[in-house]
Amino acid sequence: MVQFRILGPVRAFPGDGGDDLLEPLQPLQKLFLAVLVAAAGQPVTIERLIDQIWGSYLTPRSRLQTCAYRVRTVLRDTYGEADPVPSQDGAYRLAATPEQLDVCAFRSLAAQAQAAARRGDDAAAAQLARQALTQWAPHGWLLHGPEPLAGLPGTWADGYRRTLRREYHDTLLGQFQADLRRGLHERMLPRLAMLADSDDEGRADEQLAGLLMRAAYRSGRQAEALHAYRRLQDALKRQGLEPGKEVRMLEERIHRQDPALELGAGEGQRDQESTGAREDPEGTDSTEDPAGGAVINNFSQNNLGYHLNVSQGGTQNITYGGK
Repeated sequence: MVQFRILGPVRAFPGDGGDDLLEPLQPLQKLFLAVLVAAAGQPVTIERLIDQIWGSYLTPRSRLQTCAYRVRTVLRDTYGEADPVPSQDGAYRLAATPEQLDVCAFRSLAAQAQAAARRGDDAAAAQLARQALTQWAPHGWLLHGPEPLAGLPGTWADGYRRTLRREYHDTLLGQFQADLRRGLHERMLPRLAMLADSDDEGRADEQLAGLLMRAAYRSGRQAEALHAYRRLQDALKRQGLEPGKEVRMLEERIHRQDPALELGAGEGQRDQESTGAREDPEGTDSTEDPAGGAVINNFSQNNLGYHLNVSQGGTQNITYGGK
């Protein structure tokens, strides 16, 4: 069973191991496959494929047919007589189940981690978040993660990359939030400090700074917590910005040694103040995929198989049998 990976370079590997099956493909051919992976096995119309790959509805359909032919060619030995990219009613789809797609596994586990955090099960939330991040291996510990769809061109690819990297970042910080609530501040402090030091993209991350400040303060390192704030302030100033209200309030509370910052004091609150995050003015719904991939509403796995609830121009429930 082929495993498809887009959380990094677009690749496909036989289930029994081996080399990347997509090595012979050109970038636009890999992009064709990536669009189908993003749709999680749902059909994608020819018009939409052409627009997302070439950015123009005027591109000849023959170019899309060439992409489909090349993908079929490199996957033929693994799929046997089955068609890996069947077409029907003016649409193509990838003949793959969610368990074969790294992006489905990541989003499923990340959603389960968020649900565990909401019900107060921080141990499960942290563990599920870590499992989600392993889908980005070997770089599932970096602040911004590797580049999904690495090297692939186009507006759609750029937008989908931003969506996935935001989800990665939220999952990583969600893991830290859960571990902080569990009292693991001393254990996580070195990694938080390393991530803050290794931010090579020049983006001042208020959520990370807030977590680092709290972990340092709870570890008896008030000076380090305040230093983390000053570093954030300096980084934002270089961008012409100021720290947000929440992280400013956190710095003030650390200054006056607010008892409520200690572990166990107000830990039931899971709001923005716990991380120093800014409010999202756009109010992005976590279930939406603005880049145009399938909306994965629910994905469950057990020893009987997989159940996926997706929507793309309508909602469908798909159940796959056990392994």
